[in-house]
Amino acid sequence: GAAALGGSLPASAAGGEVLSTAQALERLSLVMARLDMHVGQLSSSGVGTIFSLPAEHEMHSLLRQVGAIVSCCVPRDESALALAQKVFKRMFEQASGGAGRLHTQINVQLLMRIDAVCKKVARFVTDVLVYSEDERKLNEDIVASLIHAQARPSSLHHRLVTAPPPSHRVMDAR
Repeated sequence: GAAALGGSLPASAAGGEVLSTAQALERLSLVMARLDMHVGQLSSSGVGTIFSLPAEHEMHSLLRQVGAIVSCCVPRDESALALAQKVFKRMFEQASGGAGRLHTQINVQLLMRIDAVCKKVARFVTDVLVYSEDERKLNEDIVASLIHAQARPSSLHHRLVTAPPPSHRVMDAR
């Protein structure tokens, strides 16, 4: 269960708990389930963007928890990439639903929180978007959301805007 999630591993030198990749993935799943619950509520009440939520809304606290989860992982890079893969896959699965834009915003925020702790996440996201044969990567809303995720440049933003052009056109010329 969730209460037993880190009990068998030793505490880190900083005094916090240490999580395995499997434990981190389980905690991420719990956070994402709560985020999905909120997305459903917000979508049914007409909220179209997470950026209109007040700072004290629980969604912001849930998003912050993801960075803390990654910070507790050993090995950190491997765990962060496993979490990023899970979020990235979920982003494309949720993009076409009625609350697709809200889900995309949440998933981009999750990736940014993971990237803030492990810079290898930006390369993973870029590589998938640039080199993957999967046609889903051409989802314009997701690509635009990833590129414009943050006003200040993050490593994720920098990798996406400086990546070599993909073999397929990502967005139609307008």
